[in-house]
Amino acid sequence: MPGIVVNRATEGYRGTGKIDAKDALSIADQTRMRRDLTVLDGDDEVVVQLRRLVARRKDSAADRTRAVNRLHDQLLTIFPALQRVLDLTTKGHRLAQSP
Repeated sequence: MPGIVVNRATEGYRGTGKIDAKDALSIADQTRMRRDLTVLDGDDEVVVQLRRLVARRKDSAADRTRAVNRLHDQLLTIFPALQRVLDLTTKGHRLAQSP
């Protein structure tokens, strides 16, 4: 299913956050209700290419995560006090809340 179809379908479900479980529910409902979706054969060349692209994307995401974790560890090795001052677990750097 195209991403735009999933996006529009998830607007009809309760909940405000964008989460994978909500997307999975809407995709399952759409595939159950719609009859105009094409069934993909496992041996089809397009399916093979899609699997290759998905595997490449997973590898790239894992590589990025490893690189970020290595940089985080190096930063804390050089400046250990930063862990107490900065919240490095969220997007963007912001000061940690004082207790």
